[in-house]
Amino acid sequence: MKKKRTITGITVSVAAAQMRSRPSMAAAADAVADMIARAARRGARFLVTPEMILTGYHGRFDQAERDRLVDGVIRPACARCGVALILGAGSYRDARGRPVRKPRIQVTVIDRDGRVIGWHDKTIPTGGDLKWCSRGEPRRLRVFRTGGLT
Repeated sequence: MKKKRTITGITVSVAAAQMRSRPSMAAAADAVADMIARAARRGARFLVTPEMILTGYHGRFDQAERDRLVDGVIRPACARCGVALILGAGSYRDARGRPVRKPRIQVTVIDRDGRVIGWHDKTIPTGGDLKWCSRGEPRRLRVFRTGGLT
């Protein structure tokens, strides 16, 4: 779904990916890359994916594989298509990049040139989430700007 909004005189198309989970992170990364290309073909400049779509909704993922897929599949797709992305994924690093014992429910913010410009950790996880993940720190939330968007 795509929505056009006028923000300070600029018309922006934003896409939201409705996706089902995949059996592996590699399959999920390929599906996200496909959604990035689809959003670009439809004129979107920004795409938002579901929470935890890359790693799955659990804490049993490999951080190194997650990072390789972001760097090798997803970031290049953003750069190739010129689409900024808010990617839902777990991480065993906090929003400052420091290792954490229990993973965080996190979004990675990637600009349209394929650069990671920041992360946000979920600060109010549900009781069910807290059985396997840790809470983010509200004071670490930041505002990011990319391509004229805030």
